[in-house]
Amino acid sequence: MQVYTGANVDSLRSVGLIAGALGRAGQAGREKRLADAQRGHVTWKTPEDVKRYMALQTSTWKKASPRRRIAREARRRGDRQLLGKVDESSTAVDS
Repeated sequence: MQVYTGANVDSLRSVGLIAGALGRAGQAGREKRLADAQRGHVTWKTPEDVKRYMALQTSTWKKASPRRRIAREARRRGDRQLLGKVDESSTAVDS
């Protein structure tokens, strides 16, 4: 068992104090940003390359979502036959 004495205890207390202060500041900033967003005031602008990436991911997800829903439902019901018909390379289910 290691016993902390002197400067070690003070260092741990200092780290705890700083972490607590930063945590509270972050919490206050988050609450302010959420309140501003509720009023429709958003100060941060999404970069164009991030917007393009998000649009691409959304369109990919929308194309894949019917297949995912069918596969999830088949797994939930334990329907191996339907699950086997879900083709991972397409969005359709074979008849």
